[in-house]
Amino acid sequence: MRALATLVMAILSAGCTDPSAPVEAREDAAVGSRDVAAPEPGDPPATGPTLLSETGLYSDFASRTVSPGLFAFATRYDLWSDGAQKARWLYLPPGTKIDNAQMDHWVFPVGTKAFKEFRYAGKLVETRLLMKVRDGTRHDWWQAAYVWKEDGSDAVARLDGVKDALGTGHNVPKQADCTSCHSRVRDGLVGVSAIQLSDPTQNPLGALAAAGRLSTAPPTTIEVPGAGVVKDALAYLHANCGHCHNAESDIQKQTELDLRLLVSHKAPEETGAYTTTVGVRMKHAEESGATEIVVKGAPERSGLWLRMGAGDVTVMPPIGNQTMDPVGLETIRQWIAGWN
Repeated sequence: MRALATLVMAILSAGCTDPSAPVEAREDAAVGSRDVAAPEPGDPPATGPTLLSETGLYSDFASRTVSPGLFAFATRYDLWSDGAQKARWLYLPPGTKIDNAQMDHWVFPVGTKAFKEFRYAGKLVETRLLMKVRDGTRHDWWQAAYVWKEDGSDAVARLDGVKDALGTGHNVPKQADCTSCHSRVRDGLVGVSAIQLSDPTQNPLGALAAAGRLSTAPPTTIEVPGAGVVKDALAYLHANCGHCHNAESDIQKQTELDLRLLVSHKAPEETGAYTTTVGVRMKHAEESGATEIVVKGAPERSGLWLRMGAGDVTVMPPIGNQTMDPVGLETIRQWIAGWN
């Protein structure tokens, strides 16, 4: 662990640019992108690089050598995305820290970059970038999906999305779709959080803390409440639904359903998956055929499970998938079925 912490500290304190580049180029890249203007009152939506090769992800693009200033990590509980294989990297500008004083609601420094790579059957299809360019408005983040060229020479920001990208059957979301999830947490990033970085094997949360990149020491142990299928179900709902259905979200105006876990939750009964579902009337009953979000012991009458498996315009989550997750669907079915 000491060696890992030392390595991560070195990585995160490094820049995200090629040290052999001209000084002007390094300074431009250090603030996030040559396209990003200084913040002004009433700023328009953020802009960013057109090509992935301009984002600083790779120090050598041809060899796919990831820049030394990036921190590779995996989320503890994965978001289903048509069965994609994913890789993730985080960049924090030198000398900055994540404000994690509120352990469930992190705030990131300007210049933060989060990359997520998607492969389908081993084929590299898209790499997404969320980059914080300023504070103070709802347009703080540049959000874009970069779709790879057939020859792999670069990836291009496709703000209009792409259907059946590279013949994989995967639909790359539009830029406008990004805010559907990323505007419903405190500051843009969903997977970079205390719970999602708490995997005890790799322990990226501990590595960030050891590198001095968190403002507040995190708990040494974070666990999802419950055991067996209960724990699995709560973790799945957190990763796949909680970024929209949570107390921070504007969706609360439509439904009080809260599926996001908090570090403070110690028992299943404390979670929103228990307190905001059972006996709560579905507001879209006519679409799913269910009248309540969860009916104990009866997944076939529970709107939560039915909407997950709808396979049409009413399916949840509504963005980013063309196929249902059979494992996740069965996990939620078992959880509801065993709930007496």
